[in-house]
Amino acid sequence: MTLTELSIKRPSFIIVIFTILIGGGMLSYQQLSYELMPDFSPPVLTVTTTYPGASPATVESQVSKPLEDGLSGVENLSEVTTFSLENASIILLEFKDGVDINLALQEVQRKINTIESILPDNSSRPVLAKIEPNATPVLQVITTAKNMGGKELMTLMDDQILPQIKQVKGVAEIQVIGGEKREIRVNVDKEKLRTYGLSLANINQAIAASNVEFPTGKVKSNEAQMTVRLSGKFQSVDEIKNLILFSGGTSVVRLKDVAEVTDGTSDQLSLCRLNGKEGIGLRIKKQSDANAVEMSELTRKRLDELQEKYKKRRH
Repeated sequence: MTLTELSIKRPSFIIVIFTILIGGGMLSYQQLSYELMPDFSPPVLTVTTTYPGASPATVESQVSKPLEDGLSGVENLSEVTTFSLENASIILLEFKDGVDINLALQEVQRKINTIESILPDNSSRPVLAKIEPNATPVLQVITTAKNMGGKELMTLMDDQILPQIKQVKGVAEIQVIGGEKREIRVNVDKEKLRTYGLSLANINQAIAASNVEFPTGKVKSNEAQMTVRLSGKFQSVDEIKNLILFSGGTSVVRLKDVAEVTDGTSDQLSLCRLNGKEGIGLRIKKQSDANAVEMSELTRKRLDELQEKYKKRRH
């Protein structure tokens, strides 16, 4: 029986078949993800190393050259391109087509671990990364406030807003641009240090030893078990100022005697403005297997909820 005869003699069967096909097509269409670029990973790895205060020539001789010599023997490596800049070294490793980039990444990381010991002490640890076109931000948002300062807005962003955005389905990473981050500054007076016979190392050790928090053990009974924790974190700037650096007899030297302690902000490495007004920028990235459209819609909905929640404190 041909398809034509089957369609004439049993139309209900054909209707059922096409209904199933249409239903399956609609279900598949709803599950499709929308992407601006196809999901692919070029066979290229980057190795980035920072060396603060170094000139390009110093970076080339002390960082780029040792890394380049050590990585040139990696299997299936096609080309090595090195950029020696001021304060930083960037090495691009291009592999042959068809290479498993994840296995290549593991091999390069093992090579870096062996080279790391001969790099300068002041240089950072080399950062190895893949080039992923789909890792670009899906959403870019700017937040401004009228009734609070930049430091207060940044604290609100870190403690309350960012955790709620990260809970949205599909959100992988949020990059923060701008903002005034709180920083406790200790400005030491060298003359006073010399007078009391102290050094910067003494101050660093005293602050580090007095600002600790760690578990000390457990207390068990027949009914319960409790964890004992030693909490020695500074709770205020006054506690830092009154930190004892030296005590001998009736003589007590506190941090405020040799330094000025201020509650300020860290140096801003980036700025974000909206219509001339400074704010905090957010670049929101999606997970590799997430639907970009769905993640964007859910994030916008969460941002609207947050705007309504904090509208009395926002502009």
